[in-house]
Amino acid sequence: MVTTTDLAPEVPTTRGHVTDPVLLENCLQRIQSSAEFVRSDRMVRFLRVVVQHASESRDGRLTERSIGCEVFDRPLDWDPSIDTIVRSEARRLRTKLEQYYERQGGLDPIRISMPKGGYTAEFQLMSPPVSAPEDRTAVSSKPQRSLVFMTAALASVVTALLIWFFHRQQSNDSEARFEVQSISSEMGQEYSPALSPDGNTIAYVWDDRQSGPDIFLRAWKESAPRRLNVTPAIRLYPSWSHDGASLAYLVVEGEEVFVTIRLLNGGPERRIAQMKRQVGSWSDDPSPLLGPAGPVWTPDGSLIFADYDPATATSSLVRTTVDGQRSVTLSSHGVEHYLYPRVSPDGRALAYVRYTSHGVGELFILPTGRDPRQLTSDARTIQGLNWSPDGKSLLFSSNRRNAFQLWTIPSSGGTPSPVQTNSTFATDPVFDRKGDILFVDSRENWNIWRRSITGSPGTEQRLIASSGRNYDPRYSPNGQRIAFASDRSGTMQLWTAMADGSAPQQLTHLAGSWLGGIAWSPDGSQIAFDARPNQRSAIYIISATGGEPKILETNSYEERMPAWSVDGKTLYFNSNRDSSLAIWRRELSTETLQRVTASGMFAVTAAEDGIFFSSRTGILWKSDADGSHAQALMPELQAEPVMSWFADRGTLYLTNKDKTGRPILRTWSASQGSIDRGALEGHLVPNAPDIAVSPDGRWLLFAERDLAESDLKLRKLQR
Repeated sequence: MVTTTDLAPEVPTTRGHVTDPVLLENCLQRIQSSAEFVRSDRMVRFLRVVVQHASESRDGRLTERSIGCEVFDRPLDWDPSIDTIVRSEARRLRTKLEQYYERQGGLDPIRISMPKGGYTAEFQLMSPPVSAPEDRTAVSSKPQRSLVFMTAALASVVTALLIWFFHRQQSNDSEARFEVQSISSEMGQEYSPALSPDGNTIAYVWDDRQSGPDIFLRAWKESAPRRLNVTPAIRLYPSWSHDGASLAYLVVEGEEVFVTIRLLNGGPERRIAQMKRQVGSWSDDPSPLLGPAGPVWTPDGSLIFADYDPATATSSLVRTTVDGQRSVTLSSHGVEHYLYPRVSPDGRALAYVRYTSHGVGELFILPTGRDPRQLTSDARTIQGLNWSPDGKSLLFSSNRRNAFQLWTIPSSGGTPSPVQTNSTFATDPVFDRKGDILFVDSRENWNIWRRSITGSPGTEQRLIASSGRNYDPRYSPNGQRIAFASDRSGTMQLWTAMADGSAPQQLTHLAGSWLGGIAWSPDGSQIAFDARPNQRSAIYIISATGGEPKILETNSYEERMPAWSVDGKTLYFNSNRDSSLAIWRRELSTETLQRVTASGMFAVTAAEDGIFFSSRTGILWKSDADGSHAQALMPELQAEPVMSWFADRGTLYLTNKDKTGRPILRTWSASQGSIDRGALEGHLVPNAPDIAVSPDGRWLLFAERDLAESDLKLRKLQR
């Protein structure tokens, strides 16, 4: 009798050499870009160390001490019996691997595991040989040999099909292999690459953290970049003319932005159009200075850029000649913003991204003489867009699967296909004439720090951290817990932790790319915040212990950054419900709504004797609770970054920058005026609520960009 167990094929397991290192590397890349690992750089490092050790058949076992030093940067005299990080992280690694294979790795040809009791990787070949049950009645050996040969052939076919399918999943270039070359790795951030028409020179933005972002040129054969202009300025988003003789770009001066062109063979800059800088707006998330609004050249030598009118809160795609004659190509409706205008190679279509909220963008094409056509429906952030050389497809960067990766989509419509880059954060892609891809490889890490603000400035301590982004910290009214926003689970969600940063707990599991504006109710039982699971920003309220968040009102407006009144009966927030951004308040018992500020006001906090609020440029105001008797505070009380301020019991805490660019903490009260509390180390998170103070006035929390780096890389096909 043959049982079910007899028919189950045995899956071979090996701890030694893997015969196909390319296949193993592809498996690791797929794991690395998965939702379980994409934001866990240290976990990926741990996995790669154990896999490399096992696959290269190294002598000896990996020890807890060696892993601690190699992966977790522990000193040579580190004591694993006291610091158990390797054991705890090993448990997390095993769990993450199990989750990966349960959710998306089921078809991987190699299954990687690390059994308990050690730190040795094991590899299971997931294309098992097919074995027939033994036929005890057979009398001839010839049929048995034939069956063996047929079984072996069938196993080979199954293996080949699985490997082919896996490679097909890895790249839209189904059989193409590629390598990634580093093009520029200067200190700071490099982004917005533009390739000259002859393919020999790259124009890009480099922010060296000292003089600010400016445009540089680098020829392929040159070892060092050269600055486009001798006079430093904030210059962004370079674009080559079709003959390669000129560059167009944006120049930022305060609140004004100028579309500028320059002949590369000499001559001064020439400003041909002016636009408004979108300071403090959700639309400038892709850049701390300005959304990627162009300009881009058209075949007839004119330029297209995205402009924004703060008075009417409308965005437009504008065409201008080099003589400055403007015409509107497309105007938005309501709160839509247009970014990333890109002209097709034949000049017959314009691709662009339409944003309807912070982090909620879709890809569109506008053919000449026709209506716009939507290509994506992801409601996610897009950071980079360009046409293929033949105009048949579009290449873009999106976090449609949590991490920012590159994708292609036919310009006629269809399903996006991933483009592998070996990067966990790939943006700003550009095709060259050969089909290779120039892109930006970024690394960014935001964490929450704490510093004493009583007496002399205390030592700064990193309190809440992960490998991703953590920001908008807020103490509970009793000071025992901290609410904050974090993407440590893959997408931005609301979390809480104890006041010492321990015991983090995820409260929300919402869709959408962004969440923020966190505010505790006065009794500490509820938390209000803004989120975008339905493409528009709305105010939500959730129990401080978790549960299902409740939307305050379902509408088509953008409503953000809630704040409770001192008695908990009223909720303030910003809204564009009358076509301009202002602060409103809602009486929670009666649902009565009232606008309380003039246009252009952005963030609000309630106090015993009224409200503090700020403009989109960071100027701080104070008024009565109903908005009457509003007055601007002292000129030096201008928050920078624009949302880096906090009010508590009549005292205002804010940061602005000194001449060296360091953030300076200041306090203000009616009785004491403005007081300098000393500099903060590091760089605060731009365009996000950064600081909070404990209820006892002892501790300052602030969100800091501990890492913000990006390099230019080339994805080169192996031909």
